[in-house]
Amino acid sequence: MLRISWNTLYSPKTALRFIVLSLICLSLSTVARGCSLNITTPVGGALVDINDNVDGTAADIPPGSFVWVLARIAGISRWYPQGSGPVTLQNGGKWTVFVTYGLPRDSGKRFEAIAAVFDGAGNTNLQQWVATADNSGVYKPMQLPPTMCSTKPVNVTRR
Repeated sequence: MLRISWNTLYSPKTALRFIVLSLICLSLSTVARGCSLNITTPVGGALVDINDNVDGTAADIPPGSFVWVLARIAGISRWYPQGSGPVTLQNGGKWTVFVTYGLPRDSGKRFEAIAAVFDGAGNTNLQQWVATADNSGVYKPMQLPPTMCSTKPVNVTRR
């Protein structure tokens, strides 16, 4: 039989551990739930040009994090970062990013676009992809780094 004394259960040391763990859990859940992203245009099912804008809003983005827009041909697992860098948030959290939906030969294909929040390491990973692609002229899709939050993919069709 296990015997636990009340002094052990309710000691100041145990209470302090409980408070610290509770605060850590609360802080982690606030970060996970805190950010809010929306893509306002294009809407799902829209026809888009090869080069088009994606507009949206962001709120409660954690300090030190970065919002990016990424696109891909529907059905592939990797993404193409868009806009050559993280979005610039305007007043009210509005943003616009220039997006390239594939190549001229991709007319009629379905694409997906998302907005996502990345930590510093994810931002560095995306910035390195942009620099390498711009320097080499080779734009291979990349695995999506871990996100803090993201929109659901918006499905569009290329004109």
